[in-house]
Amino acid sequence: MEFNSPEYSYMNILCITKPLEEGYNFVNEERVWVKLVKLFDEVPKNSLEVNVLGDGFVKENGEKVLPTSYKYDYEVGTEIELEAYANEGSEFAYWEDGEIGRILSDNPIYKLVMGTGAKLKAVFYQNPEVAEELMVVFKDRSGRILQSTKVPKNEEAVAPEDPYMTGYRFVRWNQDFSNVVSNMIITPVFRRLADLYTVTVTGGELSTGGTEGQYLFDVPVEVVANKAPEGKKFSHWEQDGIKVSTKSTFSFFVPMRDTNLTAVFVDENEVLDTEPFIALSENTIVDHLDHTVIFTATRNMTEGYQLIESGIILLKSYEELQEPLTLETENIIRGRISNDSTSQFYVRKINVEDGATWYGRAYLIYKNPEGVIKTVYSEVTAKGTMELPE
Repeated sequence: MEFNSPEYSYMNILCITKPLEEGYNFVNEERVWVKLVKLFDEVPKNSLEVNVLGDGFVKENGEKVLPTSYKYDYEVGTEIELEAYANEGSEFAYWEDGEIGRILSDNPIYKLVMGTGAKLKAVFYQNPEVAEELMVVFKDRSGRILQSTKVPKNEEAVAPEDPYMTGYRFVRWNQDFSNVVSNMIITPVFRRLADLYTVTVTGGELSTGGTEGQYLFDVPVEVVANKAPEGKKFSHWEQDGIKVSTKSTFSFFVPMRDTNLTAVFVDENEVLDTEPFIALSENTIVDHLDHTVIFTATRNMTEGYQLIESGIILLKSYEELQEPLTLETENIIRGRISNDSTSQFYVRKINVEDGATWYGRAYLIYKNPEGVIKTVYSEVTAKGTMELPE
């Protein structure tokens, strides 16, 4: 039997007198039934760049030694494991996001799933036993490098000015650097400000009991849906009118405002949508002291689906957007978040000039149980304008 189609391939050919199940189609007089399967578009590819800085090398998936400057295109969804090895007299320092200068991990093994692409640096320093000068790196809470300097052994490092973080007060650095005897990565310690914000729950309660509580900014809070009324079942949680989770127990971080969590129940016969989604808060935090605009997103993954990548697309515009923000929009910045992050996350746009408006829209890339890769976006596109307070 011959069968040709530009749009379909056959999964099974059954020489039977009638189809065994829906989806089989009679194709010729010999009563051969073929189950037609729609061919998926070619899986897109994006590039991984790895650059080695210092005396060391990187292996891919435990075998292939990469050149010091490496670039290759991988299919979206490909799982990649990189491992950094230091040569004699050297030691591994950290993996760095080469696009934004952020330290990703100090573990020699770094795993990623190919999404929209990645530029990585494997950074090595001289071993303290042989080095006359040592590297001291100061970074902020997000991993962004604030200062990187060489310091003579047994001397004191000079810290940058105290870092600022919205909703927090700087307390100290997490290590003593008055007598440097090793390569160091130093992180600030912050304390939350004392302002309290009210969380109100409808259709459920706080995990600590009750339906209302006051909390500091960015404190994790858990809410639990009530038992569904007769003839109903739990569908999802909404935060300030936006669907954020399909899990009956939901954890989030308290925003810098009062907020309402509502458990939504539907008829027990209603079919629920199990596809993953991502939500973006309409409320941005515009911090004039730090010239920062903060966007908040929540991703909702469900069983059987593989997370590939998520984040928030950022775009500066002095006019209202005429087209939806997507990963294909020109001049965007991708605020990509680690797959190991909590389901709710922040993306901060720093160094925002006075009068500038930044728009943000959350995105989520995942693979469904059939192996199809999908990209979805938040319904909300939020914006923040750096206007000086009156």
